[in-house]
Amino acid sequence: MVAPNQYLERPAVFQSRNLSLEGLFHRGNHPGVMAVIFSPHPHYGGSMDTPLVPEIAWQCHRQGIASLRFNYHGVGASQGGETELDQVWEDGLAAVEFMADSWPSRPVALVGYSFGAWAAMQTFLHNTRFQISGLVFASPPLEMLDFTPLKSLKISMLSITGSRDGISPPGVLQQFGESHEFNWTVDIIPEADHFYTSGLTMAGQRIAAWLDALT
Repeated sequence: MVAPNQYLERPAVFQSRNLSLEGLFHRGNHPGVMAVIFSPHPHYGGSMDTPLVPEIAWQCHRQGIASLRFNYHGVGASQGGETELDQVWEDGLAAVEFMADSWPSRPVALVGYSFGAWAAMQTFLHNTRFQISGLVFASPPLEMLDFTPLKSLKISMLSITGSRDGISPPGVLQQFGESHEFNWTVDIIPEADHFYTSGLTMAGQRIAAWLDALT
């Protein structure tokens, strides 16, 4: 598990709907994909510091992959009142723009954890400007939020969950992939629950390895 200050992340400040959002990014040296990481539900304490989020960033760093994790509007030091859930895709696009402006020649992958998986999907669906080459969903709550737009997408997707995840059960993810014809890979972390109290490092490693192979 990554420890505070174990590697260098630089503060990032960028604009979304005239609000300043905070983030942390690492430059990386990977010639391919970059990762924008979406945090869990902001109304239930989700932020860019929720353990799996910095773990993903750390494992991306170990692969040389540039990454950005950020807080939605109204979370942490990001400006705004209570986070409007139907507007988080605008925050997501602002984060993608930050990375694309920093490294214009590299494609971006969106990585979302729990509610962040839905936010990443919405960001992808609203995107018209940027090259997005892959989607990663960590413990997506398929039974709580509408993920049906995924069935029409022609993009590579990884869905990862824990064998003990009651919010994102492995069987639900597998059935979702089998019921639609699209590029949907399911990876199950042994003994992990929705909060990755076990299997945190493995989950981050599996995600980073998939991103590394994406290009």
